[in-house]
Amino acid sequence: MGKLRVMSDIPSPEISADSALARFDDLVEQGRLLYGPSTSEIINGEDIKLEFRICKSLQKKPILPPDAEARKGLGGPFLNPDPDFVIAYVNPHHVLELNMYSVYRPQYVLHTKHFAPQTDDLDITDFAAAWAVMGSLEHKEPQMMIYNCGVNSDIASNIAGVPYQHFVLRLPDDPKPDDLYKEYQRLLMESVKNKGATSFGLDYNVAMTKEWLCLIPRRHGRKNNAGANAGANTAGMLGIIWVASQEERDTWDELGMTRYLTYLGVPLGTIEP
Repeated sequence: MGKLRVMSDIPSPEISADSALARFDDLVEQGRLLYGPSTSEIINGEDIKLEFRICKSLQKKPILPPDAEARKGLGGPFLNPDPDFVIAYVNPHHVLELNMYSVYRPQYVLHTKHFAPQTDDLDITDFAAAWAVMGSLEHKEPQMMIYNCGVNSDIASNIAGVPYQHFVLRLPDDPKPDDLYKEYQRLLMESVKNKGATSFGLDYNVAMTKEWLCLIPRRHGRKNNAGANAGANTAGMLGIIWVASQEERDTWDELGMTRYLTYLGVPLGTIEP
């Protein structure tokens, strides 16, 4: 990732959603993939609606410190993926495999075959691979791609009730990889213009569905003294918050839900240090 590569359209890979689900269930039964059903808790706040899920599978998920060797390409689970988890080699650059710590049944990880820092921006091959996978699986159920950039991670920028910076645009019908990449660059430039991502480094979240693309600048990954490791990835910044325990869920009440999301992101209006 990081550098633009000129390429032609990538056809949707041969992915059987039914086979992937069967593989997922087998790995869960073997105890090699961690997943357990979770109950959705909907919170109708004053500003925005939030969904919490307590997912015990996340209790064993490691949280890498910013200076971890794996962030420098020294080790890490994606350099030599377990073939039992691999669903497809999407293109010469990307691998699709099952997520070892899953919230949903099934849940996937799409990663580069060779090491790329998580601080890198996405490039055209990343969007081509993600769009190809989504196109292959979309017939089964709607898909969403999320990307956490950084160790913390007709553009609409003021969705009612959202108190932190966010940049969203509707995608054209049947976009090509070039179209997706250009729209992503538009969001990055809009964020820079509003002093979002660049004010606190280059950390941000990206989410994409078949209909829209969203970028959310980040200041923090979590609060050091928050307790229970309460943090939020891309899904969390969209209001879909996955927690590992009831203790972590209670921490969100103590911190104030939308107030804490604003702390993790970049407040609208005046940017605080």
